Amino acid sequence: NKPATKQTHNNTTMPPLNQTGYSSDDSAHSTVSVDSATKTTKVGFSSIEIREYERVVGDHPDTKVGPPMSLGWAFVELDPLSIDDYEATHKKKGTRRMSSITRKNILKNVFEIPEEEIRNAEKEVQKILKNRVKTNTQGKVSETTEVVVQSFGRKLKRTFSKDRLWKGFVESQRMFPTAVY
Repeated sequence: NKPATKQTHNNTTMPPLNQTGYSSDDSAHSTVSVDSATKTTKVGFSSIEIREYERVVGDHPDTKVGPPMSLGWAFVELDPLSIDDYEATHKKKGTRRMSSITRKNILKNVFEIPEEEIRNAEKEVQKILKNRVKTNTQGKVSETTEVVVQSFGRKLKRTFSKDRLWKGFVESQRMFPTAVY
């Protein structure tokens, strides 16, 4: 295993969608072979490239406590590794949650985000959470109101339908005949 060298990139704009993960002079990353006799296709990979992205203060409202953390555009690109080397050294981490203290320490001490920016992000997230609760409450009230109005409308239609009104008129004429003079 040779030590990975790092190249730093700082993209201020989003890369184009057709940008590939490797340069055109290094075509040994993957191979495709087609066996026409059995009509099978096999894809094989020989190496991978790893990018380590910067972390920035985020705005994700599902962070209940502490500052949210997101990936920035700047990254460090490591040398390509063979698949075998990667799998031998890579630990399968799965989904992990960081505590609010860990997120804050990483942002402040590793990525040197100012304390004020971190506090502002925490306040913004709390504001978003309050608005979500308010919207959900209003939505439930609106939904209940809509159900009541629709029910009332159906009752009015049943009560004042043409057939019912005509039957009522005929019945009233039978009960209280009007004299014609």
